[in-house]
Amino acid sequence: MENGIIKGCFQDWKVAHVEEKSVKELCDYFKIPYWVSRFLINRGISSPPATEKFLYPSLDKLPTPEIFPGIGIAAERIRKAITFNQPVAVYGDYDVDGITGTTILTDFLRFAGARVQPVLPNRFEHGYGLNARIIDELALLGVKLLITVDCGITNVREVDYASKLGIDTIVTDHHRPGPDLPKALAVINPHLIFENQHNLEADNPGYLAGVSVAFYLMIYLRKHFRETNFWKHKVEPNLKKYLDLVALGTIADQVPITGINRILTKFGLPVLERSEKPGVKALLQLCKLTNKKISVWDVGFLLAPRINAAGRMGVEHLALELLMHDDTSKAQRIALELDRLNQKRQHCEEKILKEALDMIENPVHCLKEASALVLANDDWHRGIIGIVASRIVDRFGKPAILLAKNEGYWEGSARSVSSFDIFKALTQCKDTLEKFGGHRMAAGLRVSPDNLNAFVESFNRIASETIPSTGIRKQITIDSKLALRDITPQTMEFIDKLSPYGLGNPRPVFLLESFIVRDLRVLKDKHLMLYIEQNGKSMRALGFNLVEDPAKLPNSFRYLAFYPVYNHWEGNTYLELRILDFC
Repeated sequence: MENGIIKGCFQDWKVAHVEEKSVKELCDYFKIPYWVSRFLINRGISSPPATEKFLYPSLDKLPTPEIFPGIGIAAERIRKAITFNQPVAVYGDYDVDGITGTTILTDFLRFAGARVQPVLPNRFEHGYGLNARIIDELALLGVKLLITVDCGITNVREVDYASKLGIDTIVTDHHRPGPDLPKALAVINPHLIFENQHNLEADNPGYLAGVSVAFYLMIYLRKHFRETNFWKHKVEPNLKKYLDLVALGTIADQVPITGINRILTKFGLPVLERSEKPGVKALLQLCKLTNKKISVWDVGFLLAPRINAAGRMGVEHLALELLMHDDTSKAQRIALELDRLNQKRQHCEEKILKEALDMIENPVHCLKEASALVLANDDWHRGIIGIVASRIVDRFGKPAILLAKNEGYWEGSARSVSSFDIFKALTQCKDTLEKFGGHRMAAGLRVSPDNLNAFVESFNRIASETIPSTGIRKQITIDSKLALRDITPQTMEFIDKLSPYGLGNPRPVFLLESFIVRDLRVLKDKHLMLYIEQNGKSMRALGFNLVEDPAKLPNSFRYLAFYPVYNHWEGNTYLELRILDFC
């Protein structure tokens, strides 16, 4: 170990340093195990109030919706639209976050008596955000109020255009504002909270998902309608029924599972498990998740990709129909179609990945020594390149931008490593770009062919200031040492209590040392299985895709980086280790 870093076979292990006095104080105060105290402190949770809030989350502990500037004005305008029977459009994004937000807001407003039309742009025909042609169509339909979900914050011209057509706009979005805010009737965005002097997790101001911003508007609307006696002829809706889609959209958008997001996800996943929505039930059945405990992984890798496949393949309306349909048989048919689209997406993704890797490996392009990877191909599918960019970042440890041709321009998706703010980098290159938008880890951009070389040169220069040509080696943080004797059902209860896990709240990772390997097997030429023993206790340890060459496996193991799991097999349940790395 050097400077708190263990060089694993595949990753660097950072052994978190914490003050033992602080660890002991939390242990004594809350009567929690040593490793739990370390876990909390590693995530910046060290005071009794913060620990209390984390260990015992509650919907009652959510900040009130009044923290959002403009939300009162928005509520009053929505009430007016319902009262005077004015047509309303809810305009969302075509990804899971936007579709779930559009679904819950549309359903809530319809229950309240509004004439609502949900609208999603087509990725290829209309692009991201508000579109003038769609606004024209809405004006012809007599729409007087337009409410955006997960988009709109940078659509200054489009909001002005809607206003000229007699349409008021309420923007709900979680993306970073540009230099000028749209002149909407109200702009509800977590980034604007700081202008109102509310400290909403200052280290991550844009952490809410778009669906959560829409949900907060619904919380305020229900309260506003109550105070104005609007519900006198209706039963007030229980907003908890929407938490399944709030959790789904939040997880899919890969926002940090901290603060408000953690509370909404913590209480939303159980609602998702027992959801009565026909579309959700059909998806759960398709993914073999019916009557099972659903994890963040299940949402991110099983449910969300099937919903996202609709927008990626240009049939976003299918995903919206799935979530809004009340017909079980129709929902099941749509779910099967989304599954087929997802398989088609996977095939296309593998093709693009292979072509991208061939470009990187080709010495003619001199890409392997670059600090960032910018790749362009006329024939790439614009709905898929973002996923491939993420996989390239994961493989090479460098920011990646993939571009495809559209109407004479290069348009694409940018993805980054945690240490490199890709939105900031694009801002520094703005003179070479037609447009761009996004956040620290992901962005979209458009560049003219004439400026492509200048952009690539500028972007690579910026990346080279912080990213070595070899890329950033993956790193995992070790929360604590853990002996085999301490891996018990009680430990697993605490692991469950600290969930849900994701960005900002990673699963606890433990260090195992001073153990004996009783048996070593390689499964399917790539998976590592060990039977280990420590102080008389034995356990199986399994590491997926950790064997590149069986002949190069070490003769002995000093450390394992792992987390414990329950393995359910042939009616039996037992504890085992899931190996992340070894040395």
